[in-house]
Amino acid sequence: MDLNEHEKLRYSRHLMLPEFGTKGQLLLKQANVLVVGAGGLGSPVLSYLAAAGIGTIGIVDFDVVSLSNLQRQVLFQTNDLGALKCDVAAKHLQAINDHISVPTFPERLTVQNVEHIIRNFNLIIDCTDNFETRYLINDACVLLEKPFIHGSVNRYSGQFALFNNLLENGKRGATYRCIFPHPPESGSVQSCHEQGVLNTIPGFIGMMQAHVALKWIGKIGNFENTKLHFFDGNSFQWNQFVVERNEENWLGFPSDLAALRTFSYDRFCSSPSLEINSGNLKAWMKHEEILQIIDVRQPGEHPVINSNRVKLIPLEKLEAKASELRPEIPTLLVCASGYRSKIGADILFKKFGFAEVKSLVGGAQVLNEYLKGEMP
Repeated sequence: MDLNEHEKLRYSRHLMLPEFGTKGQLLLKQANVLVVGAGGLGSPVLSYLAAAGIGTIGIVDFDVVSLSNLQRQVLFQTNDLGALKCDVAAKHLQAINDHISVPTFPERLTVQNVEHIIRNFNLIIDCTDNFETRYLINDACVLLEKPFIHGSVNRYSGQFALFNNLLENGKRGATYRCIFPHPPESGSVQSCHEQGVLNTIPGFIGMMQAHVALKWIGKIGNFENTKLHFFDGNSFQWNQFVVERNEENWLGFPSDLAALRTFSYDRFCSSPSLEINSGNLKAWMKHEEILQIIDVRQPGEHPVINSNRVKLIPLEKLEAKASELRPEIPTLLVCASGYRSKIGADILFKKFGFAEVKSLVGGAQVLNEYLKGEMP
């Protein structure tokens, strides 16, 4: 594969770069990139990838263009209202660069189609606006060994990162779950639809996602450390955080593709509050006769819980021993503070379908106070 004379002129500003040159441009031409979401983030990502000469750019988006999209989704115009975003975006990209291929997938990304859609792409770019699809993309990319670029925005700020990329040592970098093992509680984080976003923020973050993609594909720079980049558009401050791969944080992660196909991301991302404190423990303990109490600490940790009804299952063994518990009855998890028991409650609720499960804030000491009758 080589560049023809037309391409040499079109990409001449790339070819002048000593670190990039013809070699880098050929890497872009050979690349297959999938962009999930053709909205506020997807618009700049798609436009810059097309102009840069990415050979194949896939687009996944089931939505149609609506009037409220036009404030920030710069791929679309007023006369596009009601049209499929995939179709309009593909036509726009072909107009930018007629040397590229733009396959489209006008459907919602689901556990049923994700494997088929992303398998043939080298790089996935997550431009979605909901937690269900973010976790689905993360998990599918991990299982299929695909790097992906995350981006998200909120009002005047945004963040982006390259996740799951192959390192020089043959291992993979950190993932979205390494930072966010579980989604926020339902209603605690509002979307752009609910609290708005300044239109330049998705433009800026999307452009940075495209920038990371071009650098990664063109082999420019060092991606050995996974970094989450955060931009505050009010203060114009940048922050970045190095993220280590931590598979212990992969709460509820499907173990293989078969498990992925049956995993409910709607349930995983719509959990109620799974915590109770000393103030509402008495009301919860009305179930005491049928209550399962699980201590997720290590053997020998203090204080000892003064009840023979407590079952000790250390957190790292909880998934393996979940089948020994009854998911249909109320279940209370305790530890020293409430941190480990919260992780355990998430596992039982989201992965094993426990209908009534709670983590006790304050842990063993609070439970002992209740059992001794010392709680007001």
